[in-house]
Parts: sequence; structure tokens; C-alpha cells
Amino acid sequence: MQEVVMVKKLQRPLNIALGTALCALLAVVASLLFARSSWRGLLPLGFVIVVLLLARRFGVTVSVTGSLAAAMIFAMMLFAPIRSPRIEDDTARMNLGWMIVGSVALSYLFYPTSRDALGSGRRDRQ
Repeated sequence: MQEVVMVKKLQRPLNIALGTALCALLAVVASLLFARSSWRGLLPLGFVIVVLLLARRFGVTVSVTGSLAAAMIFAMMLFAPIRSPRIEDDTARMNLGWMIVGSVALSYLFYPTSRDALGSGRRDRQ
């Protein structure tokens, strides 16, 4: 009985860690694929779809952690100066910001937590 409780306690943090790691891995792969492409500036905006799909599977917390991890990876691997979190191009910096804001906002809009769906844990009595 106690093992079941322990597994349930660890399930959420493990889901968050797995979803964030998967998001980071996909960001690395996308960075390598689009490094020399003329579309690399728009890659963060398209990556919102990936973050939303991961948030659907692993929970909305992954949209926050995953988009932050992906933004750091894109900054270090995709935009000049390479291997630095600093980004010289204003458009690329803005696209990374919109990726974070958009993925978090859309994931909370499309996949509300069960507590939010129930009205902060309270059920309305009629």
C-alpha cells in the first residue's frame, strides 16, 4: 500500500522531468537541422506546436520548463553568438520571447489543470 502512495508521489515530478528532457532533446535536434536554414529565425515560433503537444501529454508545467529549456538551447546553438545565451538579433530574441509566452499561454488555455477546471478545487453546489 505504501509503495503505491510513493509511486503516485513520484509520478508528477518524473512526468515533468521526462517532458522537459524530451523538449530539450527535440530543441537540440531542431537546432542541428535548421542551423544553416533561412527559416531558423522562425523555428522558435514553430516549436510552440511541439511544446503544446508535450504539455498535452506530460502536463502544463512542461510548457514552462520545456519552453525555457528550448529557448536556452536555441540561443546557444542557433543564433549568433553561438555558445552564448546572448542573442544579437532583435528579431530572434523577440521570437524566443514569443515562443515562451505563446506556449505557456496556449497550454494553460487548451489544457487546464483539473484544479482549474473544477474552480480551484471547489465544486459549486446547487
